[in-house]
Amino acid sequence: MSLLFIINPNSGHIRRRPALSGMIQDFISKSGMKAEVVRTTHPGHATEIAAKAAAEGWRVAVAVGGDGTVNEVGRALLGTTTALGVIPLGSGNGLARELGIPLSTSAALRNLLTGSPRRIDAG
Repeated sequence: MSLLFIINPNSGHIRRRPALSGMIQDFISKSGMKAEVVRTTHPGHATEIAAKAAAEGWRVAVAVGGDGTVNEVGRALLGTTTALGVIPLGSGNGLARELGIPLSTSAALRNLLTGSPRRIDAG
């Protein structure tokens, strides 16, 4: 499996989580999977990164942030075979709550390995 983590550094709780990068890098090294981390730099950048990930055949594009980041990443993945992963770090995390994705970062990371993909309505 290949995971591309797309981090929105301006998302709600990320600014207060200086250990986040280390936690994700530790997860990547322990999982032994092909994985990379990319940070967004401007609005719409997560959509650009996710679209490129899908075109390159990444298995999962992981939105690390809030509902806005999830929206940007998910929008780019519609109609592709790349799955959307979520590490909820926004102020509300509405979609993660609705889908039962753990709000704990470590549990959400584990969920990437143990969870099962499912289709959801894109509205």
